[in-house]
Amino acid sequence: MILDAGNWRDIFVFGAICTAVSLPIFFLVVPESVGHLMESNTGDKLARINKTLRAIGRPSIKGLVEIDAASALPSGGWSELFSPKVRPVILLLTGAFFFHFVTSYFIVKWVPKIVVDMGFDASSAGMVLVWATVGAFLGSVALSALCLRFNVRWLTLGSLIGGFILFAAFGFTEEDLTSLSIVAAIAMTFVSAAQVGLYAVIAERFPPSLRASGTGFIIGVGRGGAAVAPLLGGLLFSAGLGVSPVAVLMGMGSLLAAICLVTLGSKTAIVEG
Repeated sequence: MILDAGNWRDIFVFGAICTAVSLPIFFLVVPESVGHLMESNTGDKLARINKTLRAIGRPSIKGLVEIDAASALPSGGWSELFSPKVRPVILLLTGAFFFHFVTSYFIVKWVPKIVVDMGFDASSAGMVLVWATVGAFLGSVALSALCLRFNVRWLTLGSLIGGFILFAAFGFTEEDLTSLSIVAAIAMTFVSAAQVGLYAVIAERFPPSLRASGTGFIIGVGRGGAAVAPLLGGLLFSAGLGVSPVAVLMGMGSLLAAICLVTLGSKTAIVEG
């Protein structure tokens, strides 16, 4: 509708407005984590902790136990982030993020082109991606709800494997818009659910002192998969491979991410004070 009323620049303006509107909502609605507040040195620490507890439906506390400065956790610098006990966790999670982003961004960047090459017009190809985005939304919401009842690591593993299977199936789908849209939507349901799950796995594997820096490193390096995906897809198509083998090969990014998560097991980043 924005394109019909204007031009492609208007889409970016719309995105910028949505982001600007989201900032104050995020600031007002999302509470600071209890773990971070516990390590802060502000005078109103107890009041802020109780505010967060009330926001997440937990009972307030009456007081805090003072922790001796000598036994406090390290500050979370680079030396702690890559210490022997933390290194396996951060490397495996970075690998999981990187490989999964290869699959995720190949879908986003190449699916419209694949559909056009099948003989459909660009607007029809765009609609296939729209339905894939709907699937991504549903997958994110579904996994968030299921995390309240089930282990997030197992949910993420299942989503990664499901994403691989469904995206591989996209390469063998009949060349009609309805079938392509349905399979793309279901594939992105799993792919997006896995992405949300990976964020949650990262959060639970790091102590508060390392959570921000660890998450930043994993996502920053893992985003390299988003840059590799369209490039690698182009090389595979240039080599003469068809849609089916390329879909299987690129879908294996999610499978490799699942292997990283299996290898991770119950490892948690441990930092000695």
